[in-house]
Amino acid sequence: LSEGLDKYDYEGCCRLGGEEDEYCAIFYKADKFHVIKGDTIWLSQQPQEAGSIGWDAMYPRIATWAVFEPSQSQRQQGSNKEAFGVISTHFDHVGIEARKESAKLIKNLIDDLQSEYPSTPFVLCGDFNSIKTENEVYQTLTTGDEALMDAWSEAEVLDDGGWKRSTMHKFEGLAFDGCMGDGTVE
Repeated sequence: LSEGLDKYDYEGCCRLGGEEDEYCAIFYKADKFHVIKGDTIWLSQQPQEAGSIGWDAMYPRIATWAVFEPSQSQRQQGSNKEAFGVISTHFDHVGIEARKESAKLIKNLIDDLQSEYPSTPFVLCGDFNSIKTENEVYQTLTTGDEALMDAWSEAEVLDDGGWKRSTMHKFEGLAFDGCMGDGTVE
């Protein structure tokens, strides 16, 4: 992907710690933004250990994060944009306990980042391999102290363009009938 995005740079590494596997990379326009700080953590009991597998997960899973500010050239052009943070993640598709614990790790990560960057908004995105309703993962992220806001729930205009509010397609392409699935992973 990065080869086709020559005006972009990215933050992140693969889930095994090298370059030959799945990423949760955050791509950004290098001429417009500068990474203040960023890193990748593993969604496991050893979040700093590359390739570590947590709880009942099938694979190593990660969260990549970065705090951005406008580039020097953007500031010279009078940009009034402030710093912002992005977290990109991919929760395990098998491990129920892994998904629950991953949500707690992400919430703690956001709390730590907001302590270090108190006026900085953060966006969490990724594949949570979970549905929203009656789900401990979603509840962990969206309730309690420092609860995250669900962008869909907070939006003034709710227009999904006729699509169901899910990216579940079971790798069958756009012709997949979302009515056939409930959002759970088989």
